[in-house]
Amino acid sequence: LLFASEINSGEKMQSYFKLTNDLDMQNYKYTPAAVFNGVFDGDGHTISGFYENKTVTSLSSGVGLFGLVTNGTIKNLTVEGKIEHTFKTSSNYGNRVGGVAGVVRGGTIENVVSNVEIVIEDDTSKRAHWVTGGIAANVTGSTIRKCKNLGNITGGAGTGGICGETDASTTVENCLNSGSITSLYDMAGGIVSKGSGTVIENCANTGNITGATSVGGIAYGNQ
Repeated sequence: LLFASEINSGEKMQSYFKLTNDLDMQNYKYTPAAVFNGVFDGDGHTISGFYENKTVTSLSSGVGLFGLVTNGTIKNLTVEGKIEHTFKTSSNYGNRVGGVAGVVRGGTIENVVSNVEIVIEDDTSKRAHWVTGGIAANVTGSTIRKCKNLGNITGGAGTGGICGETDASTTVENCLNSGSITSLYDMAGGIVSKGSGTVIENCANTGNITGATSVGGIAYGNQ
């Protein structure tokens, strides 16, 4: 996508992008927008065919349609696709994997639907110990509102239908998860896995939740 290449080149990290049509990414080799602090308005359109096969060889900041969102906004968008998280390392490396964004810092994700399946492959040594979320994996100082996750999510550590891990300065409100959520080695939550005092309001989960250590229909570990 042109917007991702322009962001990664440093040209338009703070720009305003607006989709004017649905976008099919099938058979398109996509490099995620690494650091984004602008506005991406889907204007009610769908990005489909999004596919990423991320082979883990070292620690990465974030994996998703957007790798890292810092003081940026993503809104009015539906994302459909699949992320395969493949492990070929003997160390406890991993990636924060989100259907829409890997990491969000001081950002807003609003009115976004994720129908992105996330799976872990070839982790025979059980090295996948970073968080995974249907919308975003690791979120601090941000607002996630009016979002839905429809995709089935398998993560190694903390895995949530909307967010994997959030902090006390984050609000998650009016969100719904209907995907099946599985944490292979740790905790799982229908909305948030590890909340750390996050404000969660008017959220619902209808998906099956499975965790190796503990589970929560809405959240686990939100203290």
